[in-house]
Amino acid sequence: MKELLALGVSLVKAQPSMAPIFNLVNRILLEVEGLEEGEQIRKKVEGLAGKCLEEMDRRAAQIAARTNSIINSPSIIMTYSYSSSVLESLIYARKAGKRFGVICGESRPLFEGRNLVRRLGREGIKSRLVIDAGLSSFLKDADLVLIGADSLTREGVVNKIGSHGLAVLARAQGVPFFTICGIDKFVPRQFSRRQEIELKNPREVLKRPIKNVAAINYYFDITPLSLLSGVICEDGVLARREILRRLSKVKVSSRLIDSLSLAPPRYR
Repeated sequence: MKELLALGVSLVKAQPSMAPIFNLVNRILLEVEGLEEGEQIRKKVEGLAGKCLEEMDRRAAQIAARTNSIINSPSIIMTYSYSSSVLESLIYARKAGKRFGVICGESRPLFEGRNLVRRLGREGIKSRLVIDAGLSSFLKDADLVLIGADSLTREGVVNKIGSHGLAVLARAQGVPFFTICGIDKFVPRQFSRRQEIELKNPREVLKRPIKNVAAINYYFDITPLSLLSGVICEDGVLARREILRRLSKVKVSSRLIDSLSLAPPRYR
């Protein structure tokens, strides 16, 4: 159990904003509680890991089908950064006969948006790639905004920085704003209190230092649930009240929470 806990803590700390990792570790620790040490625990962990992989495949297909139900044809869909859930949902909608175009932000500094539109192009989906600051100017053309999520907490959706501002603008212009987020990304309060938005390497923003200038590079921000039109998961489109109800029922391993200290590294 000590070895399993140490491994789990290391995995969570490696990507503290990625909720599925925490939820997998938490689930395993809860289910092996009380088992005899050694072979019994090893077999249980192997079985759970395989089961989680199968659930992941089913979840992706279910979410894509749910997302397809809210996509009108023809329409323009705006998205931001790279989300495998958004990508798979748009490909599913395309194969289902929906006609739509996509507007996507570059998502600086690593330009994840370029990877998304490249994949969409291979599927025959026409896209417009715009600089992040230009999304507000193109929002008037959009019928729907879809973003992914790294995690979902009571405070909101953790996603690429800039998502919060886009949600505010979408609300002001009356454009529906949804996040695609499987239940494996729902984070209980005990863990979300320990999460912090990690400060990344400033050299990704400013390669050469400038005197008296601090380059700030956060990858994520938090979009409040109140700004969302809904959360699309494998169970359907959930409203804020239902999300909070589900979050309140999540069980958490006390061993895992007690062992976590998630102070993000600070780059100089």
